[in-house]
Amino acid sequence: MVKGNQVKKPVMLLFDFMNLFYRSLHVNKELYFANEFTGALYGVAMQIAATLNVVRPKIAIVCKDTKPYFRTNDYPEFKANRKRSQDSVSQKMISGSLKQCDELFQLIGLPVLQAVGMEADDLIAAQVKLNNPDWKIVVASNDSDLYQLFTVPDFRLYKGKQKGFYAKGDFMEDYDGLSPKDWIEVIALTGGHNSLP
Repeated sequence: MVKGNQVKKPVMLLFDFMNLFYRSLHVNKELYFANEFTGALYGVAMQIAATLNVVRPKIAIVCKDTKPYFRTNDYPEFKANRKRSQDSVSQKMISGSLKQCDELFQLIGLPVLQAVGMEADDLIAAQVKLNNPDWKIVVASNDSDLYQLFTVPDFRLYKGKQKGFYAKGDFMEDYDGLSPKDWIEVIALTGGHNSLP
């Protein structure tokens, strides 16, 4: 455990729930059991199990969005483009799947972190800053908004089985030497995927 004067840091794994949820929802659209849609539940359960197996954290936490978002007060168009992409999936399927996932987390004892008006991104950023430098933090997500957290030492993303871990070095290589601090400006200039001005 101890190398020279260095103590090996424990690993904290944070799941970006909505990121995992919507991927699962769309990939497993045809999956039903006893006439009930189970595609999202199946996908989330498989991703969580696989990620826990690879990362082997000391602690794992699910971070969830809670509407209405605070940002919607300042900018009503926030995430408006996402509504259009959800037209093919009924609200009944989504709400039923969210309830199934909540039951799963309770059943397996996986803690859920959420706060009214906050997105998972905000909760993740708070956890990363709060627990650094005592923990190595891995976030299970492929959300590019989280790239700005590469300013924090010992922070990595886990993008799933095919893409694996993604660290600051990978980011700088992919974006031609761009620093994580500059990523905030890139999002501000392009609007990102959240329909920001």
